[in-house]
Amino acid sequence: MIDAVLAGGEVIDGSGGGAFRADVGIHDGRIACIGDLSGQESVERVELNGLAVCPGFIDLQWRRSPCCGIRAMRTHAPRRS
Repeated sequence: MIDAVLAGGEVIDGSGGGAFRADVGIHDGRIACIGDLSGQESVERVELNGLAVCPGFIDLQWRRSPCCGIRAMRTHAPRRS
């Protein structure tokens, strides 16, 4: 049994291909499987109803901040004279 199923999301996997409808299974805090998990037993099931899911290549925890949830990426803008 897996811990959670994120069901019915539009999966964007970072491969450059288009998004595809699938479920994402999570076990021990890691992605365990991606595909049709409608028959998979899980502790929790979250219905995404077509929301985007980006498993494995976007890590929002790395950019978290107390003020707004996500820290802006630092960019190097040209200096003004």
